[in-house]
Amino acid sequence: QLTPQQSLTKLRIEAAMHHLRGDASIAQVGLACGFSDQSAFARQFKATVGMAPRDYRALQADLGASVE
Repeated sequence: QLTPQQSLTKLRIEAAMHHLRGDASIAQVGLACGFSDQSAFARQFKATVGMAPRDYRALQADLGASVE
């Protein structure tokens, strides 16, 4: 069971995970997903996903390259 705030954060992080597969900067992704600044976004992303947004983006790029 999640609180409303936890549910909102989860949705924002899921949206960010999708956007990080694109070309937008990490700061732009954070702002687009409702975070006030890049450090708040990076902190929450790492707490939720277990890695920094840049590491997640690099991992997704590596996975995409190995599929091709």
